Amino acid sequence: MPGKRAAHGELEVGKTSLALPRQRGEPLPVPLTPLIGRWQEPEALAALLQRSEVRLLTVTGQAGVGKTRLALQAAARLAADFPDGLALLPLAGIQDPTLLLPTIAAHFRLGNRNTQPLLEQLQTYFQDKQLLLVLDNFEQLLPAAPLLAEVLFFSPQVKVLVTSRVALRLRGEQLLVVPPLAVPDLAQDPTREELLQNPSVQLLLGYVQRVDSSYQLTDEQLLALAQISTRVAGIPLALELAAGWLQTLSPQALIMRLQQHCLALLTRGSTDLPKHQQSMRQTIAWSYQLLSSQGQHLFHYLAVFAGSCSFEALEDVALAMGCSEQQVLDGLASLIEAHIVERQELQNGQSYLVLPDLLREYGLEVLTSTGRLLQVQLAHARYYLHLVDRIMPFGLQSSSQPDRLAEISQAYDNVRMALFWLLEQPEKSEQILHTSEMALRLCTSLSGFWYMSGHLSEGRQFLARALERAATVSISTHIIALTTAAFLALFQDDYEQCVLLCQEGLLLAQKENRPALSASVLYCWSWAEANRGHLPEATRLGEQALQLNASVENQIGRALCLYSLGFLSSLQAEYPQAVFQLEESLALFRKLEDVSSQANVLLCLAESLFAAQEDLPRIQELLEESQALPVTLANTIYPTNYLVLLGELALSQGDVLRARQQFTECLAAMTRMGDKRKIAVLSVRQAEAELCEHNYTEVEALCSASLSYYLKSKGYAWAALPLEVLARSHAVRQQGRKAASLWGQAQALREQFHFPLSARERAIFAAAEAEARASVGSDTFLEAWREGYHSGCAMLEDLAPTTNLAFQSGCTPPQPILPDHLTRREVEVLRHLAQGLTRAQIAHKLIISPLTVQSHIRSIYRKVGVSTRSAITRYALEQNLL
Repeated sequence: MPGKRAAHGELEVGKTSLALPRQRGEPLPVPLTPLIGRWQEPEALAALLQRSEVRLLTVTGQAGVGKTRLALQAAARLAADFPDGLALLPLAGIQDPTLLLPTIAAHFRLGNRNTQPLLEQLQTYFQDKQLLLVLDNFEQLLPAAPLLAEVLFFSPQVKVLVTSRVALRLRGEQLLVVPPLAVPDLAQDPTREELLQNPSVQLLLGYVQRVDSSYQLTDEQLLALAQISTRVAGIPLALELAAGWLQTLSPQALIMRLQQHCLALLTRGSTDLPKHQQSMRQTIAWSYQLLSSQGQHLFHYLAVFAGSCSFEALEDVALAMGCSEQQVLDGLASLIEAHIVERQELQNGQSYLVLPDLLREYGLEVLTSTGRLLQVQLAHARYYLHLVDRIMPFGLQSSSQPDRLAEISQAYDNVRMALFWLLEQPEKSEQILHTSEMALRLCTSLSGFWYMSGHLSEGRQFLARALERAATVSISTHIIALTTAAFLALFQDDYEQCVLLCQEGLLLAQKENRPALSASVLYCWSWAEANRGHLPEATRLGEQALQLNASVENQIGRALCLYSLGFLSSLQAEYPQAVFQLEESLALFRKLEDVSSQANVLLCLAESLFAAQEDLPRIQELLEESQALPVTLANTIYPTNYLVLLGELALSQGDVLRARQQFTECLAAMTRMGDKRKIAVLSVRQAEAELCEHNYTEVEALCSASLSYYLKSKGYAWAALPLEVLARSHAVRQQGRKAASLWGQAQALREQFHFPLSARERAIFAAAEAEARASVGSDTFLEAWREGYHSGCAMLEDLAPTTNLAFQSGCTPPQPILPDHLTRREVEVLRHLAQGLTRAQIAHKLIISPLTVQSHIRSIYRKVGVSTRSAITRYALEQNLL
């Protein structure tokens, strides 16, 4: 309804006072500040308006992004294209959609005395006009949008430029979405020049320099400005509001406060701005109030996520809170249309929903006020527990399966948030029993991800906190969590903590008669002893684990135990047994269709044959078979071990250049992963290659680094490896006495820990020893060797209290080599066999499986060259073994 004249050239429409129209040719308002970071957008916007088919163009984007400023800039460039002028109508003060037409009519002085309907008056007025109508802040008037279409239908030369936080959803509407300003990627460590060229930083700096034109930024202040721009996501209004505090606070102090309470600080906007743009909270509240009820509810739920989530995650939480599937879809559509939520497409075809931090902070405030925050957070935690359980159902055993890390990695910020929340619930909370159990389950399922992605320290911290609350959880959950914590300690070479956790877990498992859980604990404990060089103890524990897994028909557990036992047998030079165990493990993994584990076992088989220097043609076959399996990057064990073996093969064939390349590549990969144990092993291999090139300085540096690691991590048996390469280095340089001393020290370690040389190492040792003996003479060589041996014994005696060894003082030089290259374990089996014990009795006495006994017997018969028990008894008597 037409209004009446008011004082000072205004027109009253209802209760709203509107400015009278700008006269034709009157210029648009000129902003007092330059447009920064939007050099291309005004040109693109003007070009769209110049296209004949574009009649209605809506500039849209999230709150505070600078839509009005951009629209004015583009419109000013097109003044000459519209003979009847440009008309700007600010609509922020109009809340009633029925006032849209009166507002437009008032601008063009229509409707005062005319009884014709306003729509018809506007259609008549515009039908021969050629002008640009700019409607600013349209979002609260969306129900009136169809009337605008009717005006345009009869006005072929009129174009309308609209700014709105949501699209008008009219046919023929052209959209232009305005993104926030670009922010610096601080993860890439940008230079000072790169920061100064960033539009968000330039905008902040511009505000600062308008207050103090002589303001000089230090590098620290510039970095803080970059952090501020990132914190507010490059939203121009937020940048302006943040800059207002730089008269009071330094950039460093401001970013610290913004990290804690962002919305509380983003206030005190310019007084010439509309009221709803004078603080970010008011700006966001304006958008929030325009949402549908479904959109508001979904906004609340999105606020508990860590900035982004999948649609499935949001839907699951919303359904848990009582929404229907259709309400979720409708609510999400309204959030996306209002540019509160952004949908981002991932390379794998999935899409993620992103809620900016400022909006998330507001959403949490509103959700907290409703009293439903705890319920939504619980639904969020339950979803991510189920997600991780589904993706990695076997925890650490899931880590070698292909294509599982990416999905966890994408969701990890939310998984971490859920875990923090579960662990922060008060001890006396009604939900403490539930959340403690959930926290431990989530930790155990995540363990494989932590291992493969390099989050071991974080994982151990989470597990330690969760285990503090374990008194209220189920026994099985408690034992599994202890075992998982032990494995993570093992992966970080914390063997003492690993064994303590294993002991605690084993006591619980045995007390509750849980053989499968006892097997898992023993399997972990076995690896800890192996890494410490306690090979017989590791074998005993592994065989116990194998028996328990067999008793409960745990095929995955059996396959893993056989793999580890095969590895241990190979280290102890029991090659026939190693091959038997590894082939049995391979058969089980094939049945389980675990291709990554198959690749690992095939490679271990090849390594055992190479160490034994037996069946060399089969090594290539095994390598080719492993390469044919679809092993992905999720399996970091296989690629490294594969390259190491290739390097060893190349070195044995005299191809030193290729060997160095393989070892160098592996060292670089392990350094990136931070795997110190692998680095120590690889350093010795690299030193062997450098020795072939006579790079003695490099040999000593690599061996010293490896030796230092083994001594620090208490893996004393493995320290023999760098000592022996150092000895070879001195032997080549005709320093036979020093070489002999180092070999003596290494032999003391090998004897104490039952860690024999491999067949390949014995061959290399024999040649180097002959060279060293020749350089100094046999007597001098033997004297130095004994000195080194006693030195090694003395070192071990000092270390005995910290190594869990039954070490006897008064260490003496080793006895002669056992006959026919029998191993110590094979001699034990032979003695019992000669005494008439059955295979089952031998297995019980030695605490090993009957299958292992059978493997030992086959190896004994082959080495000794007999095939009957009576012949074995006679052999034992002849060799003084009884």
